[in-house]
Formats: sequence, structure tokens, C-alpha cells
Amino acid sequence: MTTPTADVLAIANLLKRERFYRDTAQWELCRATFHPDASATHINVAWYEGNVDEFLRKSAHMHKGKVNIIHASFDPVAIHVLGDRAISEAFCLVTSAVTLNGIDYELASHMRLFSRLRRLRLSDAQTQPPNPPNPNPSPNPNPNNHDDHQPTSSSSSSNPQPNPDSASEWRILSVESSYVRDRLVTAFPHTSTSAGPDATVPSALTADVQAYPKAYRSLALVMLTRGLKPRPDLPHEDEPDTVRRLADRNGEFLRNAEGRVVG
Repeated sequence: MTTPTADVLAIANLLKRERFYRDTAQWELCRATFHPDASATHINVAWYEGNVDEFLRKSAHMHKGKVNIIHASFDPVAIHVLGDRAISEAFCLVTSAVTLNGIDYELASHMRLFSRLRRLRLSDAQTQPPNPPNPNPSPNPNPNNHDDHQPTSSSSSSNPQPNPDSASEWRILSVESSYVRDRLVTAFPHTSTSAGPDATVPSALTADVQAYPKAYRSLALVMLTRGLKPRPDLPHEDEPDTVRRLADRNGEFLRNAEGRVVG
């Protein structure tokens, strides 16, 4: 069994923290895991495509002041490093609670997350954009110092240092998703309400919803009820070529590594 390198361990830790910070609405800490130049970033998920600043701004707008969406079982195991570049792939289970027609449901969406990363000089990695998304300011004026040098929990302190080379750190460039399958189940089986005997079946399974691929149809239903517009052409396992193209683009990014630390 191959022992993970310090870079691989640092990247895995960085990716896990990014998901945790987003789920818990720690927007400054989440932003600090990405490249400081928003124009160098790319987020492509069911409900959004664009740079990280706008992604976090919209995420903060949707957050209702409590944890709901959870990226569980996220373990980036396929991490490849070449010079100043790295790519990662991981399965992820995303869960959230939703109420439809007076019935409480649990949405569970299985997906694969693909990421690109780049190693930056430490001074460049700590440079933040002029107006980072900050709907809930942290009392710490420098989130990078708090995040990387002052662990806030025992689990953080037990992890390896972000990089064996103290002059550089990894930052995320992209997060893209492909979809495997999902399900929407009642939180309390056999629930009945005044809506009638069919209340446990969402009435929103319209032709528009059914037009989405089966791999993320339940997710699309929930997003539509939340006012979001998921795309019908996202990569998914029922069309393996769409997933393969995504993986190939990341592979090409890695092959173009220059083998040096850049800003």
C-alpha cells in the first residue's frame, strides 16, 4: 500500500474543509480555500456555473441560518499531483430536508466531485480579493491565519500541516459535479394529512421535472421548488461519456503542469 504524500494529505484536508465551511455557512473560511483571484476559479454544479465569489454570495443568500444541506461521506481518494497542479475526484452524498405539500422529505443525492488545484506562494495564497463574499463576518480579520495556523478543533489539530514546503500552499481552482443517483423519501413513513391519501407523493412530478435525467431528477424537483433552475444537461452516470469528458479535461489540466510554484 502506497503511503500518501504530504501534498495528497494537504489537498484532501483542504477539500474536506471547503465542504464543511460551506455547509456551516463559514463563508470567509470557505473563500480562503480557493484561489484568491476569482477569475481563475470555476464552479459547475446543478444550480450554478461561474466563479467562486458569486457562488458563495448565492449560497449565503439561500442559507436559512441553520445547517440543512450536508455533504456527507466525502472522501477525496483519487488525488494526483504533478508539479504545481493537482486534480481530485471523490464520491459524495449530499442530503437535505425539504417540505412538499405539507410532508417532510429527505433528499439524498449521490454524486462525484471533480476538483482542480494549484500550488501558490504562501504570500499569494493569503491575498484575498478586494471584496470577498462576507454575509456573516468572522471576528477574526484574517481568516487564512485562523484557518491554517490556529486549529479550532481537535480534529483539525490532528491533521498534517497543509504543505511540507512552508513557502507554498494549495488552493482550489474548480469544483464540478457529476450525478450518480438520488432519492426522495418521507421523513416519517405513512404520514397522512388533510391533503388526502396521495399526500405522500409529490404532486410536482410534472413533465418539466420528468424531463431531467433520472440520475438527478429528485434533486431537480427539490431545486425547482426552491426557485432554482438546474440544467438538464449535467454530467451523469446514465451517459458515461459526459462524465468521461469531465475527467479528461481535468487530466489535461494536470498534464500541462509546469512543475514549479507560481502565483
